[in-house]
Amino acid sequence: MLSMLRRLFEKTYTVKSYDNIFLENLEAFYNALHSTGGYYTYKCRRGRCRSEIKLTKRDTGLVLETPGLYISNCRFICRGDGLLLPPPPTEEAPIQYSSGEKGFVIGYAGNTPVYIGEEYLWRHIAIIGSTGSGKTHTAARIAKCAPALGVTVVVLDWHGEYPSIISNYAETKILAGSKLPRVGLSYEAIPLDLSLSAIESVLGLSQFQATILGLVLGYLVEDHENRGDILGALEEILAGTASSYKQSRLKTVLDKLEKKNTVEALLRTIAFLYSERSLSPSFTRSEAEVWLALIRRIGIIASSSYSDLFIVKRRTLLDEVEENKINIFILSTIQSPRIKKLYTLLILQLLYTLAYTSAIGPLVVVIEEAHNIANTDTLQHILAEARKYKLGLALVSHTTQILPSLAQSNINTIILHRISEADQSLYNIPRETIEIAKKLPPGKTLLLTPTNQPVLAEIKIENPC
Repeated sequence: MLSMLRRLFEKTYTVKSYDNIFLENLEAFYNALHSTGGYYTYKCRRGRCRSEIKLTKRDTGLVLETPGLYISNCRFICRGDGLLLPPPPTEEAPIQYSSGEKGFVIGYAGNTPVYIGEEYLWRHIAIIGSTGSGKTHTAARIAKCAPALGVTVVVLDWHGEYPSIISNYAETKILAGSKLPRVGLSYEAIPLDLSLSAIESVLGLSQFQATILGLVLGYLVEDHENRGDILGALEEILAGTASSYKQSRLKTVLDKLEKKNTVEALLRTIAFLYSERSLSPSFTRSEAEVWLALIRRIGIIASSSYSDLFIVKRRTLLDEVEENKINIFILSTIQSPRIKKLYTLLILQLLYTLAYTSAIGPLVVVIEEAHNIANTDTLQHILAEARKYKLGLALVSHTTQILPSLAQSNINTIILHRISEADQSLYNIPRETIEIAKKLPPGKTLLLTPTNQPVLAEIKIENPC
């Protein structure tokens, strides 16, 4: 009886659409709806969903006159599905953590702070949004607040935007141009296959080309008693050449490479191996093309514009990074996308090594344009293994298609800004959430975690952490 009386005095509406004007006034709308005794529901049953706004008949002007909200009247039951509205600001913190856990305020849902617990950092964060949506400011907010938790931050800044955003709010160390640390193609402290994987992926090396490069780099990092095996393997590859003294000659050339330790010397070493192999009667034109392609790819790194970024073997890991500070690597001066990608992966591999050897404390790495390295073994390996060493990644991208499915389960939190494409590849984001994200104004985000409902929040870097 009571429900029948309620229906007599209630009006029910389904949401057809809404625009940015409505989103900007979302908090005021929910407050007004609550004050009249009205409410909004979104329920699904047996594959059908209903999105309804219910309020008394005397207050129907609230939904009819709300700017940017477009609704349709339901006589008794809303037959259509209706469009999912963004969630209302809650009275309690939408994302909470226990009182014993450290964290910081990422943004506000209305006047309610939205917290990111420290543990969220180690489970990785994806920040997605189209150009101008505010994703860089969100990443800068994380970079600004994390040091207060005793966390070191490294920002791999592809466009040189972060110093102007962060410098007014936090102490930073800027590494740009000649101050960028030189990275090694090999390290004694890093398994060679990990370094080689990044090089192989970026340069597009074939298995044969990667084997040649791996043997040359392996000679530099292996113990001296193992170098004879490497010389023997190279001798087999050069079998049939006219040189009867090739192994001793190989040793002389590789020792000279170790002494000079430059990418230019590496290029000359590969060219020497090619010239030796080309003397063999069994040498074919197709094999020559493979060798020459390897020389061209090494030549990209050895070009005068980028040779100062790399050395063949580096003995120390990355002592340029200062702990408990924001370290910004400005990569915008690297014009070649391929070189920028390789440098990013090698820096990332170094940071991971620092973390798992406990050479550095808790660490968060912000990676701009993360879609450029999404399909590499290096990134996938770090996403899967880094949590146990308190290394967290914040991946910033304009597209939700940033990771293969194998790595998606290692990202705990998604911060979704306005997007332009209806893509659901990451975490199978529901269609309704995608539709909301398409209309978000700059600075507004949807925070998605596995254990919470989506939270609509506004993020400003200038707010206290």
